[in-house]
Amino acid sequence: MDLGRVDLNLLVVLDALLREKNVTRAGERLRLSQSATSTALGRLRKLFNDPLLVRNGRSLQLTPRAVALVEPVAAALAIIDHAISSRPDFDPATDERVFTIAASDYVTVLLVRRLIAQVGERAPKVRINVRPVTETSVDAVERDEIDLAILPDELVGPDRLLACSRTPVISDRLVGVISRDHPEPGDRLTREVLASRPYLMCVHEDRLEEELDRLDAKRSVEAVASTFVAMPFMLRGTQLVALVPERLAAELADAADIRLLEPDFPLRSLCKTMFWHALRDSDPAHRWLRDQVRELSLTGSPIVRSA
Repeated sequence: MDLGRVDLNLLVVLDALLREKNVTRAGERLRLSQSATSTALGRLRKLFNDPLLVRNGRSLQLTPRAVALVEPVAAALAIIDHAISSRPDFDPATDERVFTIAASDYVTVLLVRRLIAQVGERAPKVRINVRPVTETSVDAVERDEIDLAILPDELVGPDRLLACSRTPVISDRLVGVISRDHPEPGDRLTREVLASRPYLMCVHEDRLEEELDRLDAKRSVEAVASTFVAMPFMLRGTQLVALVPERLAAELADAADIRLLEPDFPLRSLCKTMFWHALRDSDPAHRWLRDQVRELSLTGSPIVRSA
């Protein structure tokens, strides 16, 4: 292929088409009309001598040639974007920058909230955009579409994010929590307590429930919460018992009016790792942001605080 014939704008359109697999959505992503996007697709098909997107029922699917282009095109555009946007230095007191971070509600309450406050004091023109962790978060950081992703270790297998750098930022463990006016005496969570009280389960924590099953920890599910953050606030005035990360429980104990219970049985630790594309390793602004996160990281052993 004659590289002199390759228009960089065409590669940007190609990247959007490969991601969206839809001409209309790709155009919306790039703020192009559908006709302009269709014209660009025609030029790309001629350039690569391949249809790239073919009809499959009501939707479009990528041809094998297009599938092979997904990662190289994304990587090439990321390198170009990094080369153009990177600056040789960064002054947090005066420079402007917008950073996007993928983080769960739990990570946001414990870490990102403090990060926003700290950045606000040290870099008044820097903005932090927080997006939720979804199934696409791993792909987003791998493609350098977001600056940082703070992800649970179990979400990232050994064969994922090989093009990314990483550092642990949160370690935590699970403890029992009950309403402060709960009739249960003492501060221990035994198997008997767990079995005899109605149980509040977190819907996305399958590994925890599997672990409790392996430990033969009986429980009767009476309610289900969508996130760990919601759970402490669902306990007041009930006899529910739940398991939540200790740091979160201690943070929310007064606001949610809860007591913490020390488990009598071993439970796995929760570890969160910060990921970023290796292209950003030497970016001064990005390095500054990572230093702020590391300064606030919570990787020591927390101590149970009964409220």
